[in-house]
Amino acid sequence: MSFSTPISTGSEAYSWENVNAMHDIHIIYHYHAKHRAIQRATRNAGVTKKVTAHTFRHSFATHLLLKGVNIRSIQEALGHANVQTTEIYTHVVKAMQGAIRSPLDDL
Repeated sequence: MSFSTPISTGSEAYSWENVNAMHDIHIIYHYHAKHRAIQRATRNAGVTKKVTAHTFRHSFATHLLLKGVNIRSIQEALGHANVQTTEIYTHVVKAMQGAIRSPLDDL
């Protein structure tokens, strides 16, 4: 069966192209729903910076590095094919090292 062959009913409404299009619409709908939820939560929290789902991904990787997690483990968790892509986060962490202070320093 080719992907353009209608599913058993013979109706054009059930062709593989239409099934794939419906799947794409479903994915787009969920993307926008997640985006709206993040924007609503950001606004309710009083955060003024732009926040996206990708912001959480970057924060996750950065925090793992700060906790001392192995770069290869982070690479696998993020699904990066090349460790060099993951190593970008090490530059962020190096830049942050001077900014990290113990809460005890404020006592």
